[in-house]
Amino acid sequence: MVSIRGRSLQRWLSRRNRARRYLLLGHTMGLTLADMGAIVYRVTPVECLCIVLRRLGSPARWSDLEEIFGRSVPALCTIFYATVEVILSQWGALLSDWHGTFMRERAPLYASRIEQSGAFLDRCVGFIDGTALFIPRPGAGLQRACYSGHKRRHAIKFQSVLTPDGLIFHLYGPVEGRRHDMTLYHESGLDAILANELVIDGVQFHIYGDAAYFLRPWLQTAFQGILTAQEAAFNDSMKVPRTAVEWGFKDVKQTCTTLDYPRKLKIRESPVGQLYNVGVLFWNFRCCLYGGATSTFFTCPPPTLGEYLALAGVP
Repeated sequence: MVSIRGRSLQRWLSRRNRARRYLLLGHTMGLTLADMGAIVYRVTPVECLCIVLRRLGSPARWSDLEEIFGRSVPALCTIFYATVEVILSQWGALLSDWHGTFMRERAPLYASRIEQSGAFLDRCVGFIDGTALFIPRPGAGLQRACYSGHKRRHAIKFQSVLTPDGLIFHLYGPVEGRRHDMTLYHESGLDAILANELVIDGVQFHIYGDAAYFLRPWLQTAFQGILTAQEAAFNDSMKVPRTAVEWGFKDVKQTCTTLDYPRKLKIRESPVGQLYNVGVLFWNFRCCLYGGATSTFFTCPPPTLGEYLALAGVP
């Protein structure tokens, strides 16, 4: 059983360069040592962060990392998975919870920047879509559950809500690869949440999804079937802004390239869902520090790292 003991951060480190920003992230985890049974690995927060970033950043073998970190394969593996668990236990709420107060503060900014990009909708605050994370063919009777008939591959699926500042504001998953996007939407509970949270100062805001979703006051979708000229113009105006959510999927896999290497993502052998969640978290951290393609396209600055981390409510 892996356990992590932590100590509170004594002071915020200076953020003058990239190395010091990594130190800042490492110290916010509060890791000091990893204990596996009778074996104790004494490790600093920064080393924990570096091991996780290196493992997610490139699909290398554990033996390839021994020379870099000066630790054995069992030690690296233990520290990596223990750190992933601690990150999600402390900061996972940044993705799994809908932060209504934060959205109410930034909704007018989001809506104006999306409208300025040429979108027809004037009160749209984000975009929703599902993504498939490809995995090797699973055993133990999971082949049918994980097979996506649309992608013609085995996968697990996630649902993301992306805002114009480049953040993946809400993430739900993983679920079986065969599930439809609307199944993820209902299972995530977003329908009940958005019904209340997107009415801001008496004004109904909404998010936008493709034609796979049902129309709601808080969820607008593309028109289908035989279209009038105005409906076709609406679809065309929303086509480019909606692809921003696809950029978010691309950014996560480019930042954490291990997530784009299916042979490293064997379910029942590694916590694939946790790895994707941590990858999304690291992308959001990076977006807060440096921005991204989505924030540049919409000219919408993301919050600072401190403002974003404060949403988790970690003391």
